[in-house]
Amino acid sequence: MMSDLPLRCPITHTKLTAASGDTLARINLALAAGQLEQVIQVDGVKINGKLEAAWINEAGTHAYPDQQGIPVLVPDAAILLDSHAS
Repeated sequence: MMSDLPLRCPITHTKLTAASGDTLARINLALAAGQLEQVIQVDGVKINGKLEAAWINEAGTHAYPDQQGIPVLVPDAAILLDSHAS
């Protein structure tokens, strides 16, 4: 049975919410322009494509990719956001 507990940022431990379409577009533009730290998967392989979905922490400082409907909630997968994407 699935839990009703919210997803939590593994770094800040705050609640995560799904990125809106506008926020996701800003994240993708900033990643493509090299303005944000690259996303790294657990196995150390850099993700070089467009994010289809992401999860954002309450402070708007970290985003996590969603791959095939599964949130990648490990610190090494965090995208460090700044004013370009948040």
